[in-house]
Order: sequence, then structure tokens, then C-alpha cells
Amino acid sequence: TSKTNRTENTSNESNISGDVNSDGKFDIADLVMLNRYILGNGTLNDFISADVCNDSVIDVYDLTAMRKLFS
Repeated sequence: TSKTNRTENTSNESNISGDVNSDGKFDIADLVMLNRYILGNGTLNDFISADVCNDSVIDVYDLTAMRKLFS
């Protein structure tokens, strides 16, 4: 399981929980981006928005929480 203790943002921070691609909305593209990041196949634009569980760790728990918010 991938864990990242990175909470700093790029200059594109959106302040929308789950908006990891910083496009101003939380949608399926954010879920895909976080999934790829956790699998080690991508990057995130917004680490703070990715920390949906607010535990300063980006991991599968954040992805699960995002999926619950999306449905």
C-alpha cells in the first residue's frame, strides 16, 4: 500500500476536498488520478485536497472516502 506524508500544495490549490487535479470540481477524473497516484503510476496536482481523511497521509483510505463522496 502506498502512503505519502506530503501535504504541501502546488500553486494550483483548489480547496475543494477531493479535487486532486485542481480543475475546480470533484469528479471521476479526480478518482482516476488518485487511484493512479496510489498505484505509483501518476502524480497529484493538489495533495491537500487528496487528503480526504485529514490524517496527513495520502493512501487507499482517502480513495475509499472519495468513492463514498462520489456516489
